[in-house]
Amino acid sequence: MGKLKKQGLKIKVKHTIILYAVIPAFLLVNLACFIYACSEWKAYYTQVKYYAFQNAYQLNVQFDNLVKICNNIVLDGTVQSVFSAVQTDKTRLDACHEIEKYCGSFYNSYNAQQMDIKIYHDNYSMYQTNYSFYID
Repeated sequence: MGKLKKQGLKIKVKHTIILYAVIPAFLLVNLACFIYACSEWKAYYTQVKYYAFQNAYQLNVQFDNLVKICNNIVLDGTVQSVFSAVQTDKTRLDACHEIEKYCGSFYNSYNAQQMDIKIYHDNYSMYQTNYSFYID
């Protein structure tokens, strides 16, 4: 009987050690890991948010530049005069040269070597060029 009491006591001591030492230690480790993960997540979220706003700002700047370029093209008197005038045999070739010259200067002024310029118009008396296309 004494042996059984000792074994029962040993088992109770083991259970008590587990209950009062290991379980709280396990909970503390989990709590520490959770706090660390939250701080890392917050830092990562802040960094992603910063770069997202920075990229959005850069996109807005690029869109504003694009709007200015498009306004410059639309308001340019050369483009309006070439496409609005009724072309005769004499002025068709001059209009083609004006378009070529304008688009060439556009490439130089905006560093647009990689862009494909297409100007759509409804002036069917003009010759088609590399840059001008009928709107239909």
